[in-house]
Amino acid sequence: MKQKFTAVVPFVVYLALSIVLYGRDYFSGQFFQPNVDSYIYIWCLNWWPFAVTHGFNPSISTFIWSPTGYPMWWANSIPSLAVILAPITLTWGATRSWNFIALVTPGLNAYACFLLIRYITKKSVQAFVGAIFFGFASYVTSAELGHLSLSLVPFVPLSVLLILKRASRDLGRWPYVAMMSVLAIFQFGLSTEVLASSVFFGLIAFLLFIRRYRESYDMSGVAKDTLIAVAVSMLVLSPALYYMVVGSKELPTVINSPQVFSADLVNVLIPNPTIWIGGEAFKWIGSKFTGNYSEQGAYIGMGLCVILVFAILKNFRQRWSQPLLVMLALTSIFSLGPVLWIAGHNTGIPLPWTIFTKAPIIRHALPTRFTVYSSLIIAIYVGMWLSSAAGRKEANIRYLAVAVSFLLLLPNPDWFKFGDVATPKVFSDTEAQRAFGKNANIVVLPYGHLGNSLLWQFESGMAFRMAGGYVGFAPQSQLTYDAVTYFYDAEAPSQDAFNKAVSVFCRANEVNAIAVAPGTSTRLATAVLNLPWKREVYGDTIVVRVPAD
Repeated sequence: MKQKFTAVVPFVVYLALSIVLYGRDYFSGQFFQPNVDSYIYIWCLNWWPFAVTHGFNPSISTFIWSPTGYPMWWANSIPSLAVILAPITLTWGATRSWNFIALVTPGLNAYACFLLIRYITKKSVQAFVGAIFFGFASYVTSAELGHLSLSLVPFVPLSVLLILKRASRDLGRWPYVAMMSVLAIFQFGLSTEVLASSVFFGLIAFLLFIRRYRESYDMSGVAKDTLIAVAVSMLVLSPALYYMVVGSKELPTVINSPQVFSADLVNVLIPNPTIWIGGEAFKWIGSKFTGNYSEQGAYIGMGLCVILVFAILKNFRQRWSQPLLVMLALTSIFSLGPVLWIAGHNTGIPLPWTIFTKAPIIRHALPTRFTVYSSLIIAIYVGMWLSSAAGRKEANIRYLAVAVSFLLLLPNPDWFKFGDVATPKVFSDTEAQRAFGKNANIVVLPYGHLGNSLLWQFESGMAFRMAGGYVGFAPQSQLTYDAVTYFYDAEAPSQDAFNKAVSVFCRANEVNAIAVAPGTSTRLATAVLNLPWKREVYGDTIVVRVPAD
């Protein structure tokens, strides 16, 4: 009974803390984090059940970048969550699913880490406190700005827990294979990038620990059973892997620059504005960090750094500590990327990750996201440090230090809000089909990531297809059209050149109309309205008809 109590209470507390920190307006009925990245996940949560219930192939969506379609397994399309949350989505809508899972994500992360640290330390309270530094790490806070596929990372500590239990012979072969396969399949459908980087760092960790534990733990059994789990997972995922191979021709050489999306060394001690204490005060530095705020999760803070030093020194002679310290060093160094950035300045100093920017698969991973593994290791060290306190007085001092350190990680409430987005009337479910016709394929401006076309398509009830969209990279075959460059607000050399490029694009992609919605740049709107085609006004949106011939 006591064990059940200690297992349930942390789960409830973590979820409550998630809602308090990120969801104060949860019942407002509005969007959590209204921005283009959030709309991607809302669209994707809707796409998978919509496609299945309407008889479409969910692996290739022709509702975006139509008629070519988009390889959904290469997008962060979160099919795992879409399937799990389908009852909510089909009953109350994808927005409710998005709000729910985004707000409970930190709590789920923390609880998974709690289970791991409790298994290691055999102590619940210390594990509960230590796990907070993983579940509510600055990595998670940054990703909560709209990167659900990256913020939800319970797979990381849970996979470590399974490996430890199998190595300790507390878990048999087939239960281990079954559970590890399920975790891998789930993570594949959440973020292939996190899965790939987990395998990468997991292999390094295994090689570091096997030297010290091969005689007392079943390390060879872990290796064999993990390979079986990999084989099972690949068999189950073979249809998805097939569509990934088919869709790979649309991939750019590198999806995002690992140099741009690398952790800034100064970010370890200086927060960006998403952190409550110090974020705004140091904004003059934080605004210079590489990437954007949602990719700046390296912040630890001075307090936690000091605790980490004490924890390392306290446990340095432990058999597990030195390999774990090497892993912390590697994940931290690799997160800095191929070159060293200091306070937004590219020093040009090459770093070890340069080697892996040419490696297959892992080269697509963004180094700044490796801070998730550093956060897990830090949480383990905190849990071990609290567990090693000698006497109540020392324990109280340590808990106080940990509490202060956690305060320095609290999210800035001004950055985590709910809000509404104005949807032009022409995109409502009652107007879209009348304005565009049945099964229409249209260009929506502002184009791609510059606007809210995904959200508008979703709110129309998927009443039309788009020759465009934004769920990640643009298909390479579409970038061969000059019109796409112009839609992305590049200036055409002349109106005649613009007209010709748009005409070629629309005919090749079977486009019926171009919708010039609010937010379109004046230059682009003017160029579209100067096309020699018929146009109609629908409230605040102008629809330009593409001739049928």
